[in-house]
Amino acid sequence: MTEGQVYQCQNRDCDSEILVTKASLEASANPRCSCGAEMKKPYNPPVFRLLAPDDELVRLFVASRN
Repeated sequence: MTEGQVYQCQNRDCDSEILVTKASLEASANPRCSCGAEMKKPYNPPVFRLLAPDDELVRLFVASRN
């Protein structure tokens, strides 16, 4: 767990949320809620953007294909 991450309880009746304020050094699993259910990070869909023809990523891609 890293600082700033948000975790949500998977129990729909509970629906608690926590904000990590200090990074964990030895976290090996998702945290547990006070109700006992596992907590997970909320789903964030990917964000797509259009690349301009003069963008560095486009130039690198074209160069790697040649």
